[in-house]
Formats: sequence, structure tokens, C-alpha cells
Amino acid sequence: MRRNEKNLGQTELKMVVFDFDGVIADSEKAHFQMFSEVLLEEGTQLNWTEYCDKYLGYTDLECFERVLIDKGGKPAPDLINQLFHRKKTKFARYIQQNSLIMPGVRELLNDLADNNITCSICSGALREEVQFILDKENLSPFFAFIIAAGDVSRGKPDPQGYLLCLERFNAISAQNPPFCANNQLTTAEDPPCSAGKQPIAAEDQPCCAHNPNLPTSPSSHCPENGAKPGLAQPSECVVIEDSIWGIQAAQAAKMRCLAVATSYPAEQLQVADMVVSDLTCIKASSLRKMLI
Repeated sequence: MRRNEKNLGQTELKMVVFDFDGVIADSEKAHFQMFSEVLLEEGTQLNWTEYCDKYLGYTDLECFERVLIDKGGKPAPDLINQLFHRKKTKFARYIQQNSLIMPGVRELLNDLADNNITCSICSGALREEVQFILDKENLSPFFAFIIAAGDVSRGKPDPQGYLLCLERFNAISAQNPPFCANNQLTTAEDPPCSAGKQPIAAEDQPCCAHNPNLPTSPSSHCPENGAKPGLAQPSECVVIEDSIWGIQAAQAAKMRCLAVATSYPAEQLQVADMVVSDLTCIKASSLRKMLI
């Protein structure tokens, strides 16, 4: 459903925030493999069940620290950094040699772009790893911005990353307020979600104040009506996650959450607003319905 066709009385879906590992990229088991190899070199064993139950939501640095503490050690910061860099090297080699994009991701991103819905990423992974995979798979243009491990001081289930996404979205929106054109909301520049769509020049189009098909109350999107155009509330965002920690972070940020059962069984993710086996069945319209 196009933006000018939707029911203006219902909550607008302004942003979809994707977790990365386990949602966009089929990389959780690769991360585990690299963690376990590096830890085994230090005489510490880590199995898949332990990793999923206790450590999957952590950043790399947090994961190494927590595993070693749980195994009875007192890891020095220098050791944690050494392990971190060894794992980073192993993972970089892996992603250079393998395609990791999950089923349905490309189709959903195209549909969200067609519907002018901004997409972003909030991940505990390293920015350079996320960016490398996006660039390799030609997915970077779909995302307005990335919030990665180095951008936050507290990982999931803390909501800091998702709240930072909202802050970043609103900062972009404040710089690029929408213009009303032919019953559509657009911007003077390409909206971050547009994936190459050409904007309509504001001076060539009528303002919504003269358009009977758009609202004229102070809550409308028309800049002449005194609103803060384009700014989003948490209730206008949907998060896509694969872990209980991510779901908790999204809910703590007051955002709706779609869980994908790629890393955990669906029955363990039922606290999410919606659970699916993968993204092949999800479209922009599916995510909009989550806000009703």
C-alpha cells in the first residue's frame, strides 16, 4: 500500500530496525565457531547450547569476558582484547568466502523501499563486519544508518541501541522535512529509505494545505500546520529480532517486535508481538498491521 493510499487514521510505520546476525545475515553459527575456536586455543570450551542460552546477545568483547568469568577465570583486559582481535580476523576471513544473506531479506527490503519506509540496523556486531557484508551483497543503499557495537555502552537487552536508532532517525527527519506533493509525502532530498527513487521538487508541487485528501489539523505532516514533520515515536517503529535479548531491548524501547525463529525455537520467542520462521512471508503491509 502506497503512503498516499493508506488509512491516515492509523499509526504510520516510519522505521523498521533490523538486527543483523540471525536476521539479515545467517552468521550466528559462524560467530559461535570463531568464538569457540579462539577460546579452545586458551583451553576453554564453549558449546552451541551454552552460547545461545547465555552469550548470543553480547558484543564480542562482552562475550569473551562473560565466558571466561563464568568458567572461573579473572580475565585481564589485555587478554580480552587479544581474543577479540583473533576472533575478528577469523570471522573476516569467513565472510569474505561465504554468502550469508537470509531468505526473504532482499524481497522485504525492496518492498519497504517501494513503500518509502526507512530501514536501519541495530546490531551488537562490529560495524566493519556489518558494512562489509552489506557492501558485498549490494544491500547498503537500503539502510539509512547503522548502530553497531561501538556506538553504545550497553548491549541488548538494554534498549540503548534502539533508542539511539530513533534519535538518529529523528535527526535525519528534522534536517529533511517532508513536502506534500500529489497527495504524497516526499522530501527535498531522497528520503533515506528511497533506495534511489527521485524526489519531486517542492516548488513544483502544491502544499497539503490546499489538498482535500490530506489532513489540515496541527497533527498533520504539513509544515504550515505547525507540526514537527517526519519525527517518529517508538510506537511508529518495528524491530526485527532473532533473540530474546533483542526482543527485550525492543520492548524496553516501546517498539513493536517481529521475531524470526532462525537462532531459537519459535516457542522461546513468544514474548514478541509476532513470530515467523523466516522473512519470506513478510511484507511492508505485514509490519504495518503490527501497529494496529
